[in-house]
Amino acid sequence: MKVLIFNTLYSPNFVGGAEKSVQSLAEGLVKRNIGVVVISLTNNKSSSNWVNGVKVYYLNHKNIYWGF
Repeated sequence: MKVLIFNTLYSPNFVGGAEKSVQSLAEGLVKRNIGVVVISLTNNKSSSNWVNGVKVYYLNHKNIYWGF
């Protein structure tokens, strides 16, 4: 099984509990040998990275204002 998670922010970008909950969910699925990919936004150049066994794609948004 493979799971794709979309969330506005993901580690290391935290504002509140939603980001921590999504990270906990993603890492828990990885521990159960479920493939997880997270797509998140960034105000920097688009990139990808591994965070605690989770593949994360950071996509640059086109908005002028970065609300976080």
